[in-house]
Formats: sequence, C-alpha cells, structure tokens
Amino acid sequence: MDGPSIPLDILVLVIIVMPVCVVVLFGTFTFRRMTPLAFHCRRCDGDFTRKAHLRFPTICPRCHAADWNAL
Repeated sequence: MDGPSIPLDILVLVIIVMPVCVVVLFGTFTFRRMTPLAFHCRRCDGDFTRKAHLRFPTICPRCHAADWNAL
C-alpha cells in the first residue's frame, strides 16, 4: 500500500531553499553587529575606527598621513 507522498517541488523547497534562507537571514543580522576595527595613528597619536568589512586604511582620517602605521 503506497501512502501519500510529498511532491518533489515541496521536497526541494524544504531541503535546500529553506536552510539557505535561514543562513542568509542570520548572516545579515551578524554582519550588522560586527565590531569595528580600531587603529592608532603614530603620527598624530590619534585613534580611529573603520567598519570591519572595509579595506585596510591607507591614510589617517585626522592628519591624512599616508604613513600612519610606520615606526
């Protein structure tokens, strides 16, 4: 006796698409709450922060020195 079966479309939706949607949802929440990176300029002795997803800073935003990280 063959019981009622789940259609293939619903099965694909439940097994593949729903977990991907949950991962994307939780990933956006985590991405918004990432701690910003802190840097210290050795030229002007100032501190500044940047969002974690941005590139490494090339200049200090306070004194605009390109060698802010040099000794």
